[in-house]
Amino acid sequence: MNRPHTKRRELIDVAMGRKSADKILRDGKLVNVLTSEIHPADVAIKGDRIAAVGDVKRCEGSKTEVIDAKGAYLVPGLVEPHLHFYHGYMNVTNFAKAVLIHGTTTVADGFNTAGIVGGVKAVRFLIEEFKQTPLKLVFSIPIGAYLQNRELGISPAPNSVSSEDLVKMLDWPETLGLEEPPFLPVTEKDEVLLELFEKAIEKRIPITGHACGIDIPALNAYAAAGAISDHESTDLLDAVEKARVGIKILMRQGSGAPNVKELSKALTEYHLSSRGFSFCADMAAPEKLFHEGDINEAIRVAIKAGVNPVTAIQMGTLNAAELYNQQLEIGSIAPGRIADVLFVRDLRDFDIVRVIANGEIVVEDGKLLSILKSPRYPDYMYATVKLKRPVTPEDFNLYAPKGKTSVKARIIGADGLSLYTPERIATLEVLDGVVLPDQNRDILRISMIDRHGATGEIGNGFVTGFKLKKGAIARSVCTLCMNVVVVGTNSADMAFAVNHLERIGGGDVVVADGKILAQIELPLLGLLSDDPLEKVIEKSDKAYDAIRKLGCPFTSPLTTLAFCCASGEIGKIKIFQGGLIDAEKAERASVVLD
Repeated sequence: MNRPHTKRRELIDVAMGRKSADKILRDGKLVNVLTSEIHPADVAIKGDRIAAVGDVKRCEGSKTEVIDAKGAYLVPGLVEPHLHFYHGYMNVTNFAKAVLIHGTTTVADGFNTAGIVGGVKAVRFLIEEFKQTPLKLVFSIPIGAYLQNRELGISPAPNSVSSEDLVKMLDWPETLGLEEPPFLPVTEKDEVLLELFEKAIEKRIPITGHACGIDIPALNAYAAAGAISDHESTDLLDAVEKARVGIKILMRQGSGAPNVKELSKALTEYHLSSRGFSFCADMAAPEKLFHEGDINEAIRVAIKAGVNPVTAIQMGTLNAAELYNQQLEIGSIAPGRIADVLFVRDLRDFDIVRVIANGEIVVEDGKLLSILKSPRYPDYMYATVKLKRPVTPEDFNLYAPKGKTSVKARIIGADGLSLYTPERIATLEVLDGVVLPDQNRDILRISMIDRHGATGEIGNGFVTGFKLKKGAIARSVCTLCMNVVVVGTNSADMAFAVNHLERIGGGDVVVADGKILAQIELPLLGLLSDDPLEKVIEKSDKAYDAIRKLGCPFTSPLTTLAFCCASGEIGKIKIFQGGLIDAEKAERASVVLD
């Protein structure tokens, strides 16, 4: 976490009234997440920390800035305990602008995708960029940057983080957690992960989890190994079972995975203690960050689902801080804590009118006051989409056994509401040995192409759910391997889209009839934009509009496309650079069944 500048010993004299506070927030209604109550209280701030709460008249001096909080609820800065910032396409600086506006003042991230493409040096660069913003970072060692899809038998990217790098990161001063090691390699006793777990526990570094599709024996084993949280529950009973063995539930409200409404029933119907629950976004596309927000949106959804407003705020602040043992720094408005305070007009609507981060007003009436400048990025972050050769339409052909005029085929099922993609079976026609898609039944081609210049592999399959009437969508951002993935109605547009991605250095592109309808250039590692925030949002909105006009009904089609790709234990049938894989069986699956 970015280190506060104000030492705790400086707070003593202010709290005692011997010295003056720098700021006093007066006449506010304090949302006290420590006692689960709302009460009148003033707040005295020294530097970037809180010195006193309650009656603080003794702390006021001639140079104290008094800020009128009358009519406002004073809420702790929101804490995001699990988010992959790259899903927002923005560089760190612009990402900070986006989430600060919505009241998030602390974010946990491990920069796993940067570690996949650019290795340790890219992770280190993003940490340093984070430190130049008002947003605080809880750095979690990116297990995924090393593991990728190893447990599924898929080779990792060539320049990614190594197991030795993971161990070294344990000693980084910024390290406060281990980021989502999936359960399968843990229950299979992968020595790299188990040794890392032991070292982390010795250092009191918490291990956040990733337990999608876990059964009861594996759940117990996972918890016994040291995992303390999970963000993958979509089913109420699944969340209840995890909570009962001490796994803290991060109720996800992300792009393509809006789970808070359902999981809130654990509190409202099962009456479980809220202290074992928090929120996260996990994945937040640009339009979500800009139009809805992050933890603030999860709080709103929980309140509408029947959760007490103070309880929901506690879940979005103190509970998340405690997950990383940071409750003495963040998560509440109390003496000694970093001065992150939101002025909220109405708790149920959770409309934020002012944001104080590190003792400074950074947002007023939805507008960022701080001037944040992006750094100059190193050359190695550019031109990272490297195809072995230009792809051709024929590269996307799937071939049937000789003599077949039709075949039964596995199809990836996507619905835009879940990251889970079930197996569908359909009979497809064969022409000149090539298995044909069937646009009339919404069965389209989907392919993954190696973009690291390593193998040149192309994995082909079929997908249903996207409902495209024409054209293709391609992106260099997909789960865990960061290869290029493309879905389309015809091979010509698919090839055009993939080759164009290499030319622009990565990103998202929407094409039809050989023409570019929209694109989001992501030249930094093929993952992030170096455009201003407003430009990123403009391009994202245009891309989503173009995708909708092609017929796709999904709220977050690019996120859904990314999770049609192999992603550890997230089931079931997924595409990877070698074809299809059954994530639940951890084995490759043929497209053609006969």
